[in-house]
Amino acid sequence: MKENAPSVLLFDLDGTLVDSAPGLAEALGQLLAEKGLPAPTLAEVIPMIGDGAHKLVERALHWAEAEGQIDTEMASRRFLDLYAATLIADTKLYDGVEETLRHLSREGWRLAVCTNKPEKPSCTILDNLGLLPLFEQVAGGDSYSTRKPDPRHLTECLRAMQASPVQAIMVGDGHNDLLAGRAAGLTTIWARYGYGGEIAAGLPRDASIASFAELPACLKSLQARRPA
Repeated sequence: MKENAPSVLLFDLDGTLVDSAPGLAEALGQLLAEKGLPAPTLAEVIPMIGDGAHKLVERALHWAEAEGQIDTEMASRRFLDLYAATLIADTKLYDGVEETLRHLSREGWRLAVCTNKPEKPSCTILDNLGLLPLFEQVAGGDSYSTRKPDPRHLTECLRAMQASPVQAIMVGDGHNDLLAGRAAGLTTIWARYGYGGEIAAGLPRDASIASFAELPACLKSLQARRPA
C-alpha cells in the first residue's frame, strides 16, 4: 500500500457480504401470519431492507395495511425472535466474499462491519460463516446511539479501531452506506449487485463493483488515482 493510503475497509452486511433476504422474508411471513396478515413476497421484501429490524417490520406492517393497528415495538421484538431461527439457514455469502476477504486481510487491510442489523444476529451470521475472526469490529444498528445514514455510526466504529476517516473506505450496497460514508469523509464503493436499487444508484460514490470479487482491483484503481 502507498504511504498514507487507506488501510481500513468498512463493510455493510446485508446485500453486500451476505444475501440475507430469504431469511428476513421468512421471519416476516411468520410474524405477519401470527397477526392474521398476508405476507410479502421475497421481491417485495428486498426494497424494505437496510434500515434495521424495527424499520423492516414497520414497512412490512405498512405493506399489509396494518400500520397503527399493531404495536411496532412488540412486533419488532417478536420478529427478532423468529429471525433467530432463520438467519443462519437462509443467509448465504455472495460469490467470492470469503476468498476476497481473506486475500484483503493478507494484504494488510483492516476489516470491520458497519450494519444497521442488530449486533448480535450480525455476529451470529459472521461466526456461522467462519468470518467473524477477520473483523476487528462489528458495529450493529444497536451498537451506538446512531446508525447509518448518520456518519457517526462509521466514525464511532473507526474510533474504536483507532483509525480516522481518511484511512477508511466504506463498501456497501445501500443508500445509507453511501450517504454515511460521504458525510463521514470516507471514500465510498457501491456494491451494485445488492439491494440498493435505484435510490443508491443515483447517489455519488467514488467507485462501484458488480461483484465482490472485483473489490481488490477496484481498491488498486482507487489507490492509483491518489496523489503520490
